[in-house]
Amino acid sequence: MNPEEGSLRPQILDRFGLRILVHGLEDREQRLEAYRRVRSYLTNPRRTVATYLAETAQLQAEIQAARDLLPQVELPDSVAESGLTLIDELHIDSLRAEITLFESARAYAAAEGRTTVTAQDLLGVAPMTLRVRRSTFITEFFAAQQVEENEIRKILDASISINEEE
Repeated sequence: MNPEEGSLRPQILDRFGLRILVHGLEDREQRLEAYRRVRSYLTNPRRTVATYLAETAQLQAEIQAARDLLPQVELPDSVAESGLTLIDELHIDSLRAEITLFESARAYAAAEGRTTVTAQDLLGVAPMTLRVRRSTFITEFFAAQQVEENEIRKILDASISINEEE
């Protein structure tokens, strides 16, 4: 989504597993080429699709090969432990962080043609998987809940001690 267009509601944002930051093209030639490709598509979509058909077919084959390999990809416990440490250090509470991080790392390994996830795979996908799960709101929410819990516990403990004296 474009941040200039506003934020998504938390209920919608929670459905996303990956979030990447995309900057605009800085190279003038690349920007011009992007414009030319858009213009080409707007002028003649079929010709533009045909122009990139071989590249598209190659990418489609690579994606299909990764999909076929994915069921065989394993996440070693040592790599999973590294991921859990990363999540702990980032103070992420959501269990979806582990699920998204580990499944994305498996997909990354499959795309590379491997059946074992490495720590490098975790590092490759961590920014786009964990960025979504970091939340100052939830950190502040749990801190406030702990304050409330402490207050309630203090009152309950005092109440129990008063009742025991009677």
